[in-house]
Amino acid sequence: MNSTSQAKIFELLRVYNRSRENIRLLIGISPMTDYEKVGFIDAWQEEMADYFGRNGYCFACNRLLDRCRCEEPLARSTCHTA
Repeated sequence: MNSTSQAKIFELLRVYNRSRENIRLLIGISPMTDYEKVGFIDAWQEEMADYFGRNGYCFACNRLLDRCRCEEPLARSTCHTA
């Protein structure tokens, strides 16, 4: 992995962590039922997996897609399997 790809994964992880904190705060103040909250979190996680995939990384292992060896990646359509 070169320094450019390392910088990119760190930026993706920074976006992920900021987004996760926002979701956590939103869920905490939301009047949604637990069932609705789980659905909301699932949708957010799928969005993040797509975001990582569009940027060339596996959301599950944070590796470049061509280096991913996940048996069950979170974004099947964008991540390669071993």
